[in-house]
Amino acid sequence: IVTPVFKNISWYGFSLAGACYNVMVTNIHGTRCRHTVSVNWRAEGLYGMPERVKIIDGLSERSTLSGWDTHDTGRDIEFIRCESIRAEDDGFQIRTSNCKLIDPIANDSDEDGISIEVGAENVVIVRPQSKRNGRFGISSYKPVLIIDPDIQDNLSYGLSTQGGEVRGGLIEGNDQAINYGRSLTGLTLYSLKMSGTRIPHSATQGLAFLQSDETGYD
Repeated sequence: IVTPVFKNISWYGFSLAGACYNVMVTNIHGTRCRHTVSVNWRAEGLYGMPERVKIIDGLSERSTLSGWDTHDTGRDIEFIRCESIRAEDDGFQIRTSNCKLIDPIANDSDEDGISIEVGAENVVIVRPQSKRNGRFGISSYKPVLIIDPDIQDNLSYGLSTQGGEVRGGLIEGNDQAINYGRSLTGLTLYSLKMSGTRIPHSATQGLAFLQSDETGYD
């Protein structure tokens, strides 16, 4: 599917639902949709779920919820060079497993730039840019691999995580740099490894170290 455009749609711009495989969507543009893309399920009719899906070169502007979204279904979903601008929720919301975000951009969202939810396992985020979001730059409830992030000027934590690995990148100018371990009932705190990540201390970014709340370890 090449160059679909969706404007002022109160629901999803493009929805993948039920049993569909090897889907590629390129050059997609959505303005004022609930989600520009949503990976979804069907309550009746077809069984199965979307698998091996690639969304390539997308722009989502002013979505009424998250610009790019998966529900708690689907496997092997990739968002490649997709950008969210001024989402009224999160820029990206990932709720299922085996997802990759490659060169995602999430700027000026009302909530988080990129949110990895409780049901998401084995998520990889490569070269994300997440700036000036209303809460966290990147938020994850499960271990996530993040490579070369550019996380700047978010109103709360640059990174809020329950564990995983961060390789390289920059976390700068946020209200606070990192929250490792959120005191929410039922969450498990996993190990966190960071290497080569620059976290400058400044008058803006007041916490350049890790903060762990009371959370159970695995």
